[in-house]
Amino acid sequence: MSKSRRTSDEEDGSLKEGQFRWPSPRQTALLVIHLVEKTASEFDRDVTRVRLSEETMQKLCGGRTRVSTEDFADMQEYLLQARWVLFWMGDGYAVIKLDAVEGWPRVASKRIGEDLKKVSTGRYKKEFQELEQKAFGR
Repeated sequence: MSKSRRTSDEEDGSLKEGQFRWPSPRQTALLVIHLVEKTASEFDRDVTRVRLSEETMQKLCGGRTRVSTEDFADMQEYLLQARWVLFWMGDGYAVIKLDAVEGWPRVASKRIGEDLKKVSTGRYKKEFQELEQKAFGR
């Protein structure tokens, strides 16, 4: 079956035989929430965070092999409105309930204010090398 976009003249939203419609970013966000809720129901507990494989996200996006940056940002915005946060984590996606994050400690840049002054004047090269080694083992 070939996948072609729905034409705009189909007022009732139904598709003709053999046609396919990609879910919109908003619909994909709703499917993500639906999946999390279904998972919570099966676990019989509140689920505040989940990981989604690339394959699962592709299925939620209607089988797309790649989600555009713009569509991903739109999905993130719709999920944020529903109090969920979606992000890429290197080998898949993560979704976390905003309420679960709000209790985390907040950090402020004033803790490294002197370092930031050195950065702005180009006097932080050695420290960047040390941070690089610490963070990435390079």
